[in-house]
Amino acid sequence: MRDWDAKKYCPLLKKEIYVGGCIEVQEVRDDSMDMELFYDEPFDFNEAQFICEKCRWYLERQESYD
Repeated sequence: MRDWDAKKYCPLLKKEIYVGGCIEVQEVRDDSMDMELFYDEPFDFNEAQFICEKCRWYLERQESYD
């Protein structure tokens, strides 16, 4: 089961974030959430494509997300 209180340094946002923040970045990347609704500063979409695929924290224990 995901630990929703877990924090990790996000190289895209350049700060510590909760796993929920990481998932929100992925929703913007997947075009299921508008960038304007993102709670944080806007980020570079092309940079996110590269950084997120390298980090892949959003995939850890994904089966527990449901």
